[in-house]
Amino acid sequence: MDGRHIMLSTLAGLMVLAAGCAGHNGSAATRPTTAPTLATDIPPETALTSYWFEQTPVVSVRSSSYSDLMQECDHVLRQRFYEIDRLDYRIGLLESKPLVSKQLWEYWRSDVGSTQQTLASSVGTYSRTVHWQVTADAGGGFAAIPHVVVERFTAPPRHVTTLIDFRDSLTRSESQTGLSQSNLDKVPVNRWYAIGRDKDLEVELAQDLLDRMLKHTSSATLQRTPAANSR
Repeated sequence: MDGRHIMLSTLAGLMVLAAGCAGHNGSAATRPTTAPTLATDIPPETALTSYWFEQTPVVSVRSSSYSDLMQECDHVLRQRFYEIDRLDYRIGLLESKPLVSKQLWEYWRSDVGSTQQTLASSVGTYSRTVHWQVTADAGGGFAAIPHVVVERFTAPPRHVTTLIDFRDSLTRSESQTGLSQSNLDKVPVNRWYAIGRDKDLEVELAQDLLDRMLKHTSSATLQRTPAANSR
């Protein structure tokens, strides 16, 4: 490379550096007037899965057979790779363990309701928990209602400058931090928090359940909730 090319490269580098400094030290008029919001800046009650499980359902499957509904709800979850965490036949409750959501290349999985949400789980860490509730229907028979709650994983940033710091940032004990227990309670930690529901997956699960129920002698119907909560 001759001297001319070196000079041009140096000038280009200085221009980029100057632009960066100007952006960093801009006047108060050009700086944002509000602090950036965090992903976790949400109402505390909505960060709990129980909040979303109590919201209005969007779909239900009705049948005259309570036992068939419970049995097929279990089957529908397992065929989508969900593991059962809680099964209470007396109160009609079936709940899965949280399952880390599929990424775009995992074409064999079907635990996310839409392509858009699959893209989101490909660039972030999300999980889904399925909650089936089988209750007595007002018109006679029983209704199986699905809720799918989406949770997001968040972790505090760790300042890492060397390989040793990286190892220590993951294994450092409370005694090494020099913080008391009262202060530790204020330090952000790795956590999952609920962000909403996967209503598309709820409809798919209900359709799967209906297909399974139609194989039995008992009749079954799928009913959507017209006044479902838009959240």
